Amino acid sequence: MDTIMKAKDIVRVFRTGGEDFTALSHVDMEIPRQSLVILKGRSGSGKTTLLNILSTLDAPTSGDVFFEDIRYGDLSVEQLEKLRRDNIGFVFQSVALIPIMNAYENVDFSLRLAGVPEEERDARIREVLALVGMDERMMHMPGQMSGGEQQRIAIARAIAPKPKVVFADEPTGALDTATGLRVMELFSSLIEKEGITIVMTTHDPNLMDMGDMLYEMEDGELTHV
Repeated sequence: MDTIMKAKDIVRVFRTGGEDFTALSHVDMEIPRQSLVILKGRSGSGKTTLLNILSTLDAPTSGDVFFEDIRYGDLSVEQLEKLRRDNIGFVFQSVALIPIMNAYENVDFSLRLAGVPEEERDARIREVLALVGMDERMMHMPGQMSGGEQQRIAIARAIAPKPKVVFADEPTGALDTATGLRVMELFSSLIEKEGITIVMTTHDPNLMDMGDMLYEMEDGELTHV
């Protein structure tokens, strides 16, 4: 299977209280293109730190990350920002929708940030809202939606600029089991329809079998299950 992203010998050390804390220890990881990769582990195991490094939000203390054939370490800050803007989307546990914007406007905002021309935005907004089953709620405010509906809008916002990879940090953590399973089914559908790759963290055992690849993280070390 074609690999879209890989990490080689990643170490991340934080300096806290005058002491070094190793959050990631010699992590190697490969992410297949157009797949759902699940990273499981307890809180504090290092999975969010790894996601931040893979998504360019943080840099490793040592080691290399590659996006396709591009090595992060060879890029300037501006080039990393462009790579992230053009290729990477984010979904968070807290959804982080803008409360004073309706669903349509929240998705439109992500397209504006990505520099998508105005004449292309309306069709794409309607397309992604339909993909997540929220086209009839596009004029509703976040406060008028359930947690599951808000997460669907957040997913639509993430995929609207057509990223190649979406990173989702505990996207079902605030949802009940049934709603969480529906979000996972939506992820699988979007991989097929949009051709994206999704890398997500979770500690929910009900979701472990729904990915194409499962990694487990414990004390900063990664194991392929």
